[in-house]
Amino acid sequence: MSPRSIGVAAWLRPGLAVCLLMVAKPAWSDLPLITQSAVLNPTGVLTVDLGVGYRDEPRDFGLPERDSQWEIGKTRLTLGLGERVEVQATGVVFAGQETGDDSEWEFGDWTLGTKVQLLGEAARRPAIALLWEVKLPVASNEKGIGTDETDFLAHVLVSRRVGERHRVHGNVGVGLLGDPTENSAQDDVAILRAAWTTRLTDRQRIGAELLARDGFKENDSPILLRGSYRSGIGRWSIAAGIAFGLNDEADNMAIDLFLRRDFRWWNPDR
Repeated sequence: MSPRSIGVAAWLRPGLAVCLLMVAKPAWSDLPLITQSAVLNPTGVLTVDLGVGYRDEPRDFGLPERDSQWEIGKTRLTLGLGERVEVQATGVVFAGQETGDDSEWEFGDWTLGTKVQLLGEAARRPAIALLWEVKLPVASNEKGIGTDETDFLAHVLVSRRVGERHRVHGNVGVGLLGDPTENSAQDDVAILRAAWTTRLTDRQRIGAELLARDGFKENDSPILLRGSYRSGIGRWSIAAGIAFGLNDEADNMAIDLFLRRDFRWWNPDR
């Protein structure tokens, strides 16, 4: 084999590992549920979620009211780095909003996160983890899709088994959010999320969650209720979710569809 061929093979080997070594992982809390689990991805496992979303009468503090918003290429990449650490990248490739006869399209925002597990689940305690996130201001506020600001968020995550089939999850967090409507001001928020998931069969799960946020200012305390369904199809799984706003400060309705696949990036035992 020529030196050039050896070099090409060395570059392709990680990609081939991703494409050929798939794993099946029993997830605890999945998109389209926003509430996160305190249980991490196994070391060396990359989970890819890819989907689309629709929001009816979306409400975002600092942005004008819109009739609807489409989100194409909703993505989350989750990689287990070790027994205690997981990293995430979550975002939207393209987002488009419609107001009356006007429409605008723009690249969506992305969020980078690191999750650290403090305690694994034991007989008398739940699993506990910390999650730090930073939102990168990719989307432009001029098109009414993003707030054009960097946000910092921190969460405490708790997860617990209830019997053989059920899981419950709770997230309590705070966000340091710039206020795009006022110069040098912040609209810091408190975040509360609670979810329940249950396994119907080995390859089917349903879930529900309640999401609440208090922005301490007018028109920034949305409350939503979401349900989800996930089913395995071969090496993939497909998921659907629908959410309804419970007050005037939340989206009227949101629908999401996702495909998921797990890949073994590397084997920690080797």
